[in-house]
Amino acid sequence: MHSVVITALVTFMTPWAPLGAAAQEGTEPSVTITCSSGEVLQGKLVQLDDKSISVADDATVPVVQRDVSVPLIREIALASRSAASEGFLIGLLNGSLLLVDAISTNDSKAFLTIEKSVLELPRNSIHWIGLQKTKPGVLNAGGWLEELPENPVADIVVVKRDDAWQFIECAITEVTQDNIIVLLDGETIPVSRKKIAGICWLQPGRRPGEEIEPNPQEILLTSPRGTIRCRQISWNETQRCWNITFASTKKDVTTCLPADALSSIDYS
Repeated sequence: MHSVVITALVTFMTPWAPLGAAAQEGTEPSVTITCSSGEVLQGKLVQLDDKSISVADDATVPVVQRDVSVPLIREIALASRSAASEGFLIGLLNGSLLLVDAISTNDSKAFLTIEKSVLELPRNSIHWIGLQKTKPGVLNAGGWLEELPENPVADIVVVKRDDAWQFIECAITEVTQDNIIVLLDGETIPVSRKKIAGICWLQPGRRPGEEIEPNPQEILLTSPRGTIRCRQISWNETQRCWNITFASTKKDVTTCLPADALSSIDYS
């Protein structure tokens, strides 16, 4: 078993700082790091990239910075903010589930709103969207996913008719805040989102909602808003947010999550 190598650097606090720095003081997340050896470290996050994490142990005087190599980390726990009361549940092609406040798409991109942040992802990374609002912790789309046709030949719009689901095969070209734009029998038709339970884009060989075996190289992020599988995560000191890198069909895509959106980062 590898022993955890921790480098302690003594950081002396200067007695003066510009007003701008004082306003930002304390915005770094508090983290608890569990190492593969079982050792636990706590402190304020200084930096995180794909190689190492640095935390400031402010329980010591002077403050001590501790660095840990990422391969030696099992999990990082963080204090996260509770999710909004309701949101729209989306399923990514890699098995991630995320509750968002708003969503729209065009022919190439999807725009996911979480509080004041907008995540921009390739449209083809989104597998399905539940369009009836869901409460936090209820990570299902209301039952229609399990009843989707086995081998659809097109995208699907799901409508509730009395006590049954109606599945309409068409081409979904755009999602706006008010409508789903579909192409049906050669005609472009806007359909009010209020009438639709959910939508699903055609992905041959992939059934929406199916359990997907995690990739050993993926990092699992947990949040009050769901679970996210990503290839890489780092702390963006300038924007005070998490840079999340997803694998995509063409090239990896990096987007941002709010600082308090995550409750844990699991490397195991």
